[in-house]
Amino acid sequence: MKDLTWSEKPSVGVDEIDDDHRRLVNLFNLFAHENASGENPDYLEAILEELISNTLGHFRHEERFMLKHGYEDLDAHKDQHQQLFLGVDEIRDKFHR
Repeated sequence: MKDLTWSEKPSVGVDEIDDDHRRLVNLFNLFAHENASGENPDYLEAILEELISNTLGHFRHEERFMLKHGYEDLDAHKDQHQQLFLGVDEIRDKFHR
């Protein structure tokens, strides 16, 4: 599997939000590499749960930031977060199967 790489293209121009995005990319890559190498399932689960926890925390962080700054499309963005989380939840389900 090819690594996800961070670039300035998806950057939102807000350091604290972009830092969250970089952390999520790094955790995703760690999970993918360790999974491909046949790492211990308990260790993989720990990485996956950390990725999920960080994803949820990021969504809350980003939504709070948008509220503070009066982001007009907050509801639409929250819907995107919900869809992304459903994808993450699907990954968790597949892992457990």
